[in-house]
Amino acid sequence: MATSAALPLAQIRVLPGAAAITRADGLSSRLADGDWQRRSCGKGQRFCDWAFVRLGGNLHVSDERPADGFAHTVLLRRSITDPDDVTYFLAHAPDPGPAATPHPHRRGPVKDRGEQRARQRSHRHR
Repeated sequence: MATSAALPLAQIRVLPGAAAITRADGLSSRLADGDWQRRSCGKGQRFCDWAFVRLGGNLHVSDERPADGFAHTVLLRRSITDPDDVTYFLAHAPDPGPAATPHPHRRGPVKDRGEQRARQRSHRHR
């Protein structure tokens, strides 16, 4: 179910000269083009751009905390014909924990663990 664009967010630290993010609709303008993925909406040929922002640490829902072991994520759906038409969804999902956090001595993005396991299985069967 969609949530209000006015979903109140609290940002703990704000860089000098930057504006704090105080509502969900403040997220979309801070996302780069590469943060959006074009996906089907499951209704034939209807496609939208999707992005997500995992909340926690410096940015969280101001009047609600997730349950232990869970995290909040804001999922954004943007129309490809009208980029100003953005719908926001608040998800309360299991927290991926440290596995999603880059190790300080590793370079590059953290790979999806499911993808890694699938590759390992395919190498064993060669």
